[in-house]
Amino acid sequence: MEKISGRLGPNYELDRQLIESVEVAAAQKQERLESELHSHKTNLIKESIRLGHNDLGDFFYNRGDLQNAFKSYVRTRDYCTTPKHIITMCLNAVRVAVELNNFMHVSNYVSKAEQTPGTKASINPLSSIGLSPELCSVVALSTVV
Repeated sequence: MEKISGRLGPNYELDRQLIESVEVAAAQKQERLESELHSHKTNLIKESIRLGHNDLGDFFYNRGDLQNAFKSYVRTRDYCTTPKHIITMCLNAVRVAVELNNFMHVSNYVSKAEQTPGTKASINPLSSIGLSPELCSVVALSTVV
């Protein structure tokens, strides 16, 4: 709202109470997710730890905190027990890396996904996360360079 500096008129004012309540709810959810992850780590259940990191990654991604989302998704790597888990981790990392314009990470995680045993070479991992064919070709070109 500060960026538009009141150009929408008096009917559109910044609702600070709503912002504060959303921030409080988000902080509580983050605390709950981190607490659950800590509990899973204490119990040493790989699948639960992986899911906990994914949940945190989803939380940060939805909040627009792409750096922390990327870190959370990549932390699942140590807890992936199946090729599907590895592909999911790579796709989440690629999705966030594209939004961060970090095409080095995109290239690395696309390669990692393609090299995962048990995957079909005919499947394009980039198109499975919703990238357009044009963007897939741009990313493919950036991996060649």
